[in-house]
Amino acid sequence: MLGDALDKYRQGRAEPGGRVPLRPAVRAEGTRAGAAASRAWRRGRQFFHNDLVHLPTGVVLLAQTDVDLPGVLPLRLERTHLSTYRTGGWFGRSWASTLDQRLEFDDEGVCLAAADGTLLAFPHPVPGRSVPPDDGTRLALAMAGDGMYTVTDPYTGLITYFAQGTGLMAAVTDRNGNRIDVRHTADGLLTEIAHSGGYHLDVETHQRRVVQIRLREAGQTLLSYGYDRRGDLTEVIDSSGLPLRLAYDEHGRLTSWQDRIGAWYACAYDPEGRCVQGTGAGGARAVEFAYEPGLTRARDSLGHTTSCHHDDLLRVVAETDSLGHTTRYRWDRFDRLLARTDPLGRTTRYAYDAVNLLAVTRPDGAIRRLTHDDLNLPVAVTDFDGTHRTFAYDRRGNLIADGTHTYSYDERGHLTAVTDALGHTRRIRTNPAGLAVAVTDPMGATTRYARDAFGRVTAVVDPLGHTTRFTWTVEGRPASRTLPGGAGERWAYDAEGNLVEHLDPLGRPTRVEVGPFGVVTAQTLPDGARLRFAHDTELRVSAVTDPHGLTWRYRYDPAGNLASETDFDGRVLTYAHDPAGRLAERVNGAGQRSTFHYDVLGRLTERRAAGRVTTYAYDLLGRLVHAANPDAELRLVRDREGRVVAETCGGRTVTSTYDALGRRTGRRTPSGVESVWRFDPCDRPLSLGTAGATIHFAHDPAGRETARRIGPGLVLALEWDRDSRLRAQSLLTGARARLAQGRTYDYRQDGHVTGVHDLLGGRCRYELDAVGRVTAAHGVDRSETYVYDTAGHIVDAAWAGPPGVQGPRGRTGTAVRFAGRGRYEYDRHGRVILHQRQDPSSSRTWRYTWDADDHLTGVVTPDGTRWRYLYDPLDRRIAKEREDGTERVDFVWDGSTLAEERRDGRTTVWEWEPDGLRPVSQLVRAGRGERFYAIVTDLVGAPAELVDTAGNLVWRARRSLWGAPVGPATTGVDCPLRFPGQYADEETGLHYNRFRYYDPGIAQYLSSDPLGLAGGRWPHGYVLNPLTWLDPLGLTACPLPCPPPCPPLGLPPCPPLAGLPSGTHSLAYFAERGGKFGLRPSDDERAPFPARIKP
Repeated sequence: MLGDALDKYRQGRAEPGGRVPLRPAVRAEGTRAGAAASRAWRRGRQFFHNDLVHLPTGVVLLAQTDVDLPGVLPLRLERTHLSTYRTGGWFGRSWASTLDQRLEFDDEGVCLAAADGTLLAFPHPVPGRSVPPDDGTRLALAMAGDGMYTVTDPYTGLITYFAQGTGLMAAVTDRNGNRIDVRHTADGLLTEIAHSGGYHLDVETHQRRVVQIRLREAGQTLLSYGYDRRGDLTEVIDSSGLPLRLAYDEHGRLTSWQDRIGAWYACAYDPEGRCVQGTGAGGARAVEFAYEPGLTRARDSLGHTTSCHHDDLLRVVAETDSLGHTTRYRWDRFDRLLARTDPLGRTTRYAYDAVNLLAVTRPDGAIRRLTHDDLNLPVAVTDFDGTHRTFAYDRRGNLIADGTHTYSYDERGHLTAVTDALGHTRRIRTNPAGLAVAVTDPMGATTRYARDAFGRVTAVVDPLGHTTRFTWTVEGRPASRTLPGGAGERWAYDAEGNLVEHLDPLGRPTRVEVGPFGVVTAQTLPDGARLRFAHDTELRVSAVTDPHGLTWRYRYDPAGNLASETDFDGRVLTYAHDPAGRLAERVNGAGQRSTFHYDVLGRLTERRAAGRVTTYAYDLLGRLVHAANPDAELRLVRDREGRVVAETCGGRTVTSTYDALGRRTGRRTPSGVESVWRFDPCDRPLSLGTAGATIHFAHDPAGRETARRIGPGLVLALEWDRDSRLRAQSLLTGARARLAQGRTYDYRQDGHVTGVHDLLGGRCRYELDAVGRVTAAHGVDRSETYVYDTAGHIVDAAWAGPPGVQGPRGRTGTAVRFAGRGRYEYDRHGRVILHQRQDPSSSRTWRYTWDADDHLTGVVTPDGTRWRYLYDPLDRRIAKEREDGTERVDFVWDGSTLAEERRDGRTTVWEWEPDGLRPVSQLVRAGRGERFYAIVTDLVGAPAELVDTAGNLVWRARRSLWGAPVGPATTGVDCPLRFPGQYADEETGLHYNRFRYYDPGIAQYLSSDPLGLAGGRWPHGYVLNPLTWLDPLGLTACPLPCPPPCPPLGLPPCPPLAGLPSGTHSLAYFAERGGKFGLRPSDDERAPFPARIKP
């Protein structure tokens, strides 16, 4: 009888809204395939083609989230369609959902319909004792003794309650007592979902189908649903008023969907109910599946075939990509991954107890071990290198200590305080859902947050009372932001939630055109410049066309790796990858070949180019500890936390010390100069002591620096506007605070500088175009004009200074060929190899030589002098020398910042702010004498003045907008630092900018961006506006503040050059921040790993 009902339901002959008993379904083969697909989805999406079709089973799975309200216990409503599922309810027969969770009872036991489509059979529990399901999944069913059954997840601690009579889900609680109640009428109709944090969802049903969900507090309909005559879900309507449309066959299987902007995808099934074909609008992501016993083949839209092998339990045991490279998997009886072997034979193994991960063994044999408590929370981790970390929790499972911080909670599990290792406490006040509404820092300053009915931040009030306001769409996308000064920006989206327009504070639009499946097809900037993007049928970027019609093209191998790219100038780079998908070879546009080799863990160990070999070695946690090339050997000594305590390059050592919070408090350079930093309880600098001088820092409650006391009677005072933009700098000297130098800044509403009033240099007014580029600068003894083409390149420039490259500019593609009296020649890789400047009576020529890693290795100056440049294994320039040996300059690095320069018996030492972007002081040692100078920087961090401790200005920067020199130095004292990350080379007039060389005369780099278009849309260009933008590494420009603070509110970037591939190059392997060096962790080391501890 029950089997007959199930059969009718599968054939679509059961009445809409009818319930099908679960017990026969648990045993059905189709449901077994669906359960395998659902479990695979929970493990990750790697075994799904196009995130839709489960390869071993052919099951189509579509997962959607309808409601997601934040809190200590989030309120999240999800739906999952499985093409083999027939026991759905509130959203149709083939949809499992959070609201459809239920128990059904018969003589054999109890069946659970879970939210993800899994059907689990339990034996009948007895009072006082829980039972696991028959398949061994680590859930526990018990009788609660109050007319309720409970299902407990031992890992999350969540308990789901079911009514004993109806089996309907009644509530969910966490270990802290936070609760979500699901309320029904007496006849089982769903009416309301109530959260203890104050959220209330009103649910409207019709014929036992959910037709509407509303958030009561907002008075807002979140979603509406429509159904066909069978009761299958056919429409999901959000705040756009437009439907996502779904279609099914007579068996309830999803055959197509069409999104709210018209993109569609369709599926076809074989007689066994397996998906055999899928195709999207315009042929996007088209695929054909072929099934054999234990094997599924998928042929994509480009004709490339991948193979998926599975065992009798429908678990993937091997995947073979389109190039024939195979990855193998092994599982335990609970479907937990035991081993993964990549195409190169490297195996990572995992060990478990009944519930938790116990150990990860890497291919090199190193083991990470974990210990868990009775709540299945990790309490101890012994890492691959033997270091040990411990964690402590309260009885409800809240983390209370992690070795560096302690945490306090209220009775609901809401975080109330965080205390660091030095005893400094940050206090948090929360709303009923556990979301912060006020945070008080260790010094008593409070930031307040207002939230809407959805729990989203609508206002942030800083400790000074300045308010930033936000609005949101119903779906939770940022709609506007208004700064305290009144400037605002807005975002608009299409019906699918894709960003389509951004209005800046001046109301000027940046528009984004979106194609099927959310791919960006074009961007139009406020000045009308338009970028176009083409994609292949696998939705990968295949071409980018700039406003001049120049096209950058990408080609991929059958496995999806980038195989080649041809840039705007016709330069071709080709790439080859090993079976594990790692870059193995790169050939640049000049035909120079680089090869890359890796260790068993996938870490780069050798880089070889034109006979030049660079090697890398790591500790057991994958952090760089040694590197060598023909020019230098680098050694890094680390403490147990991985921080670099000694960096030795070329025999010169920089040492560092840290406090208990990991802040660097001390540094000693090779010349013996020591510096000591002190911080306040809010991590802001208090003082810097170096070379016998002490600089004191003061900040306002909002954390902005307000004063820098450089010495007795010498103060640099800083003033800020309501939007935290620097308004004024004043250098005050003497007991009466005499104004020795000062600057005030004027801004346009979008944050670009429109004027600077310099006490010594006079007032300068800047004219800007629609996108913020400077077109003119007018001031005392200063007149500059710049003309740009539609792509943003400078085509004409004029400024006061020695004649040279001022005047019209001609380009071939993106590369400047002539500028004023100067002309430029390039090699096939787009690097300048000759710069010739024609003077009235003669010409001067510089010639440049490059290696395969884009290092400038040699220069011949106009007088015939030959210079050679040397680099360490991290691509930092460590020396420059004349080939005749008459002059040499050595450089010492501290991470990515320049620490020392040594030349002719003189050593110059720089100290930087803790973020490494702004220099604080310059010390010059010659013989037994030394001179200390404080550095005053401009908005972006470029040195503007040097001042000694007596208050004397000993040097002032004299440069054009783009950095070209416009006059002689004021004294014999010099500061070679220029724009952030730049060092001026007097022999060439170029600025070394870490990974590239910048020519301030033409505002362009001598080589193309190593990151390609992923680094920005001007491959040779510098930044949009050097008054407010910077590029400290010569890779990617960013506006102030840079690096920008992490956007806690999820504000979208605009315009997003999203989805662009980057030709993998050696520098991309290295991440350097805060003095740390290391490689990105490999996938093998990252997963699976407990979510509470980041590997």
